[in-house]
Amino acid sequence: MHSEDGPGGLNVVVSGRLDASSAADARLWMHEVIDSGSGPIGLDLGECTVGDSTALGLLLECMRRAHRQGRALHITHADARTRRLLHRVRLGRLLTAGARAGGAAGATSGVGTLTAATSV
Repeated sequence: MHSEDGPGGLNVVVSGRLDASSAADARLWMHEVIDSGSGPIGLDLGECTVGDSTALGLLLECMRRAHRQGRALHITHADARTRRLLHRVRLGRLLTAGARAGGAAGATSGVGTLTAATSV
């Protein structure tokens, strides 16, 4: 995993399935990312499947933690299902304009990658 803060913020790429089995590791890493920097955070879910309510809870927790740290958190590249879920639980405000429409968005610099491990 690698992350860099740049002038436009931080871009964190999440890949794999994010659910109850992977949320604990993702939570630890996201807390470290949120607590260790400054500026906006773009959470790129283009390579991620949000699997269950635990994953949605983690996104809400990250949003609240970032807010307490004075950082904005927004979601980019979410698939249609994730966008619908976020709107249903009133978290649609986390989506960037491009993510709301399903397109590419979020011009942030720096890259961090978190792979959500799944257990079968």
